[in-house]
Amino acid sequence: MVLSDGSYTFRHALLQEAVYGDLLPGERSRTHAAYAARIKARPQGRGHDAKLAYHSMQSSDLVTALPAYLRAMDEAEKLGAPGSALQHVEQALSIWDAVPAADRPEGFDELRLLHEASYFAGTSGEPERAAAFARSATKSLTPDTSADRAAKTWRRLAETLLALEGTLDEAVAAIDRAWDLVKDTEPSGTRAWVLASRAGFLRILDQPEAALDSARTAVADAQAVGAAGAEASALVTLGTLADSRGDAAEAREWLRKAERKARDAGAPNTEIRATYFLALSYHDQAEFAEALEHSSRGVARAEEAGLSWSTFGLELRAGQLVLRYVMGDWPDESAGRAGRGVSSAVAARIQAIWAQFVVARGRFDHAAKLITGLRQHWIADIQIPLSAGGAGIELAYWRGEHAEAMRRAEDTIGWLERIEPGLLAGIRMAALGVSAAAALAADARVRGDHAAADAAVAAGERMLAHGRMCSVVGQPRSGTLGPEGRAWLARLEAAASCLTGRGDVAKWAAATEAFGYGAVYEQAICRWHEAEALLAADADAGPVLEAAHAVAVRLGAIPLRDAVRDLAHRARVELAGVEPAAPARAVTDPLTDRERDVLERVALGRTNRQVGEELYISEKTVSVHLSRVMAKLGASRRAEAVAIAYDRGLLTAPAP
Repeated sequence: MVLSDGSYTFRHALLQEAVYGDLLPGERSRTHAAYAARIKARPQGRGHDAKLAYHSMQSSDLVTALPAYLRAMDEAEKLGAPGSALQHVEQALSIWDAVPAADRPEGFDELRLLHEASYFAGTSGEPERAAAFARSATKSLTPDTSADRAAKTWRRLAETLLALEGTLDEAVAAIDRAWDLVKDTEPSGTRAWVLASRAGFLRILDQPEAALDSARTAVADAQAVGAAGAEASALVTLGTLADSRGDAAEAREWLRKAERKARDAGAPNTEIRATYFLALSYHDQAEFAEALEHSSRGVARAEEAGLSWSTFGLELRAGQLVLRYVMGDWPDESAGRAGRGVSSAVAARIQAIWAQFVVARGRFDHAAKLITGLRQHWIADIQIPLSAGGAGIELAYWRGEHAEAMRRAEDTIGWLERIEPGLLAGIRMAALGVSAAAALAADARVRGDHAAADAAVAAGERMLAHGRMCSVVGQPRSGTLGPEGRAWLARLEAAASCLTGRGDVAKWAAATEAFGYGAVYEQAICRWHEAEALLAADADAGPVLEAAHAVAVRLGAIPLRDAVRDLAHRARVELAGVEPAAPARAVTDPLTDRERDVLERVALGRTNRQVGEELYISEKTVSVHLSRVMAKLGASRRAEAVAIAYDRGLLTAPAP
């Protein structure tokens, strides 16, 4: 501790804490009061009001603390720090009743503070608290509250509830209350905002004509009174309605206009909402480069405005991460740490997407912990089970736990059906589940367990039917599936062809082509399966395997890479840059690589037909190899050949 310029400076924070802890209550209060007086006497600068509020609060000078907290709130908002602004307004709320009415800042009341708290909670990644403050605000309305203020309060509640799952009915009721309060009034800024918000709700409720009418009326009202922010919000809805009709060009024109108008009006929340839907328009049409450009620009703008974890700030960040996954532009580990310091439900949204990267990279233990922890957040946001549920299915599949993968697929599909029946994303879940069912059936057939095989096939067929249903029920208003939907439907049909035997080459080729819209990793997986089907049909799979392998290596997708290499090794296909894997053998080993491959599978109880299917050779060729093996080892039976091979150390690591 040193004395400098008449004040004490502590060299270590722990020493400061120790000295502070030794002060008696009265001494602490007087010390804080002295600090507050010194701060008041000094020229103001950044953080001045926050410090004044803190020391005044600690010295029980609430009359000074209250306005200081509110000034600090305004400063934090201007600095793009909604989390700090939220802390300040919460402190102001905590002492509001303790400050005499005559000493409260002019222009503020409890209703305004609750509105501010709700706004800052929503923009700092605390959607549940935003809704709680908004609900409290509606309860503080009185018969004396003006219709204008009451409408703003109900609209605020509706907007906060829209960010939460399972509250749509309550949100619709709230926006209806707001509309009832202003529908018979003259055009005003409040009426324009309510109309704009109502248009968005009507679109969500699949009432496009009513939504269009509300949005157009909002534009007219906003233009009449100069409410540019409300006009921009209504223009966003006009854009999304055009997208739903299948008119992407018109949609993008509206959304760009909304983005510009919101920026000029100083309405950053509406601006990034417009940017999000603009990026989504390109994403839906598989124009990924443009979608990523707009998403990245939106993320940067949200960060600049302090809205990174607002509703649409989160959507932009999530969309950006999804695009990078699909495009094969996989980020480093720092992307998986995003969301720290915000609510667990908001962070879970990002972590659920990140789980897909972790699984695809083969970090199975980490993925398992991540996916297990995310389960508690499924109810918070439907996008979490869509991402984490799919990642869980793929994790079990890559681990070879096909029964578990199928169970997870059925569980995820059931969950989604309870929340939103016929969801288009159900096609993807069904495709993953059918692949697991096909693998499980194949394993059962190898073991000769026909009952288990039939059960797996039946489960796969149920999921196939579900996926087909989703492809019809979940279609957009334009009546046609987008590129992503068509690709997953093609993969579903291709996976279904594997349920009762070898996969259909044409269907897997169609799936590979369908993912050619830019889904790099998914296309590589389809190529791997296409190669399996080609080899089973005794066709050349070299180019397809090479293409899948190149993508897996570039992305660091270890499970896919190893699966492709294993298939190539069994089919005697050499991959560029990969040394042929030759099992260690004794010096006197008389067996060729192919003969050993055959004998290893015989040792596991495979029939000649099953061995042929695994090695992509005919049953007759298997018989020829076995005859040569028995001749070389001096065996008269298959079982004897296996026993001799083990005795001589020729079989030390049977293939699974």
